[in-house]
Amino acid sequence: MSVVFFCILDARYNEQKESVSNGLLIFLDDSENNEAGGAGEFGGLSQQCALALIQEAGPLIVSASLIVNISKAAKPLGSSRKLFKRYEEITHKAIDLRTYEESKELKEIWVDVIDFDRIAAKNWVIKKINDSLYLLLPQNYLQEKNVTKKDVTMFDEKGPLTETEYRLGFKVNHMPTVISVESIQCSGNHGFADYFMQSVWDTINNKSSVFVTNEEYREVKKYDIPTWSVYITGHGSVNNAIAHLSIVQFKEFLDFLQRKVVTKLLYYVACYGAGVNNELLYKDVEAGIHTTYSYPIITHALTDASTVVGGMILWITWWGKLKIAHGINYYDFFKKMVTSNENYGDIVAELMKYPDEFKKAQYLAQIKLPGLPWFSVVDEDAVVSIGSVLAKTRTAPLTIETFFAKKGKKAQPQALLLYAHTMPFEFVINTKNPFSDCPPAFISMVPGTALHHIKKISSMVHGADALLNAFMKIEELVPQKVFLIDQVVGLFPKHMWKHMIKPGLIAQSIVLTNVVIDLTETVNTIYFMYDGQLYKVLGMFTDENPAQRATDKDKEAYECLVHSFGSPVVTLKVMSDLQEKIDVTLVSPMGIAQVEESIKNVLATMPDDSMIKIPTMGGNKSGDEQLLFLDVFINVSKYRIVNKHSIVWIGTLDNYVNGYKLRTYTDVIIDMGKKDTKVFFKEQKYGTEDFRITCIHSSGFFETLTDDYMVTYKKMFDYFKAHTTLDESLEHTIESIEKKSIHTLLTPEAIEKIKAAEKKKLASPPVAE
Repeated sequence: MSVVFFCILDARYNEQKESVSNGLLIFLDDSENNEAGGAGEFGGLSQQCALALIQEAGPLIVSASLIVNISKAAKPLGSSRKLFKRYEEITHKAIDLRTYEESKELKEIWVDVIDFDRIAAKNWVIKKINDSLYLLLPQNYLQEKNVTKKDVTMFDEKGPLTETEYRLGFKVNHMPTVISVESIQCSGNHGFADYFMQSVWDTINNKSSVFVTNEEYREVKKYDIPTWSVYITGHGSVNNAIAHLSIVQFKEFLDFLQRKVVTKLLYYVACYGAGVNNELLYKDVEAGIHTTYSYPIITHALTDASTVVGGMILWITWWGKLKIAHGINYYDFFKKMVTSNENYGDIVAELMKYPDEFKKAQYLAQIKLPGLPWFSVVDEDAVVSIGSVLAKTRTAPLTIETFFAKKGKKAQPQALLLYAHTMPFEFVINTKNPFSDCPPAFISMVPGTALHHIKKISSMVHGADALLNAFMKIEELVPQKVFLIDQVVGLFPKHMWKHMIKPGLIAQSIVLTNVVIDLTETVNTIYFMYDGQLYKVLGMFTDENPAQRATDKDKEAYECLVHSFGSPVVTLKVMSDLQEKIDVTLVSPMGIAQVEESIKNVLATMPDDSMIKIPTMGGNKSGDEQLLFLDVFINVSKYRIVNKHSIVWIGTLDNYVNGYKLRTYTDVIIDMGKKDTKVFFKEQKYGTEDFRITCIHSSGFFETLTDDYMVTYKKMFDYFKAHTTLDESLEHTIESIEKKSIHTLLTPEAIEKIKAAEKKKLASPPVAE
């Protein structure tokens, strides 16, 4: 389907002077105040709003619930030092381990230190927009606009727009003034801040109760139409809300900023402010249209996950006064947002001023520039992107630090952003996250549930455990993301893997195969194959949380995950278990009835969509029984299990009559499909070079083939082998050692053992392929 980019452009934007720049910070929430039906905690929105108030950052629009949460509480008892000690005792506990009483006590401490009632009376003018929404104007901002407090507090609900309103861009004189913060009450429990858009734009009367619109400026032709830089924050959820607005309401706000005012910038901070929610906001899936806007839009989010900006920390001076240390300077942020001319990195940086250990990739901001349909990360050096074009055109190994180098400087990204589903090449990861010693994070940028298939990941710098952990750097990820990696090669972390390494083998690197990483909302799981065993790790792979051998239940889960990739032949049910059993039980001579029963048992045991190879089967050549395998083939062709597809490949079958080998059947393929079972085989008469290729259908029809059926099955088996081979072959191991000249990988004793095993293998009689 072709995709059309639909851009909403407003020619009026270019007609207006940009001499007046206005800004606004919006904080919407009803979930943190128990009076509004919330949790009754001093959460992230309360802290951020409190900081903006303390710092007198600029004009604010705030939910009544937040104002009440910041200003109303019983005064805690005790001295400052006693309160600070109690604050430390509570905050040292994880949030989910705190009792309700402890959360309430912590909130009271914060409210006492903030003392918003005093700050509001001294430094702010508060106007009531509606029962659930308030406009707060700091007096220092009014002075910058040459507006007095008296000008703002004047109230005439039905009067014309005033000069003060045209100057500020807010209809302040049509809003009553709040004399005391104590008079503000919660208006009830709101699932969304519907009260916000109802006042921003009344669709019935076609007017705004908050902003002076472009049309209202034009009517008087006296004032320059201002440009607006708007910041909005609130809680979000997937498929549901952004900044405490429903998806529909937020889209209405985007359209208002496009059509009714001149917007210079919109910046929003909300959990799940990217990924699925962005698809819902900006893309019409049925029409193939991406809606764009004439102003830049920044979301402080990278994917379908939570996000944060800096909060508050309490500290105490040596003379015993409680102070607030903050992670955000909203005053500086507001100034840069309003005055910066396309320096978006500087604006974003003001919200990222926290310690390096908190600078996580999921908090990276993205920007959607005017007229463009997509978002891109603001800090381009922080990420590298793997898109569909690169994935389709590359097969050679991709060395991150050199391929994405800029101006001779090696790339050192925080994250690798995966936009492609299949990456048929090797990632070479020898770079480190600039804020840690870890490899860059692997992050799925496909909105919603996604599957990614990677051929190989290798590193000479990072441990295999660190490479696996790199996929789990996103916290509170909601949609499921599944990664299938054929091979992971990393340094061997001996302190973690002692119980996994082969006796007598000392190596600097380790090879893991068939890696599946399953990220869900509740738990992250790693599966991988090593030394013929399936291992599982729940959560991060650490010394305290090592890999464990998978249980039968784990194997079933692993089977389902791999099967979800829809591969023609997949690694189901840990085929090594069945292969090991076959290698032990099917090598002994057996009668014709046992051969048929064994084949049917193998087919019944195998999982759906799987393939396995039996090197050889045959009877006791000293016996009198005639092994008439044609009868076996006919009977097996009639064997079928509903809705199951399994393939058994038997290398050779020797047909004996009275102790003499009469015929040899090679490459016997039993293809048990969901609707039909076919048996293919090559037949060679003893003592001749003549072959005949035959297919027996479940109907009993014998078909002589002219084309070699093995072309198809060898391709399938090669795929199967690539996804189920547990160790590299001896030849490959020796070759890689010689090629890389790294004999230090193995001790001399271990190398001799490998060479001895290789000689023994070469001395053994060949097995027909």
